[in-house]
Amino acid sequence: MRNQIASYVLVGVALSHCLLAHAQLPPSFQQTLAIGGTELITIRGQTEADVRVRADIIYARLAWVLADSTLSRRDIWVKMTSSEPAIYVKNRLLITVMPQDSTYNGTTPNKQAQIWKDRFAETLPMLRSADPPSKT
Repeated sequence: MRNQIASYVLVGVALSHCLLAHAQLPPSFQQTLAIGGTELITIRGQTEADVRVRADIIYARLAWVLADSTLSRRDIWVKMTSSEPAIYVKNRLLITVMPQDSTYNGTTPNKQAQIWKDRFAETLPMLRSADPPSKT
């Protein structure tokens, strides 16, 4: 009887470890965002379509950001939205840090946002346009 109980306990522990490991698996799809050969960040999602749509939105936002010849490191900041942290450039949303992004990297959304903010602050001012944006 004692061996049977020990067996059940061991099976229960093994199953719980399997379930925890499965819950922490990274999303199946990812895309590294890059501009001019400079890698910025890697985004992740549950489907290829989710990742592609999210990447397209971020690239469109980056086009506006990089058109600003006055862009500096201090223009890039993190703001907590209703549920997730978001990275802004001046007063424009660039990206929201999704739970799958931080989970994959073994961190919290707030820490992931800070990592991405630092990466954007390091690279975007170097990639910005040398020409001032046209006023239309």
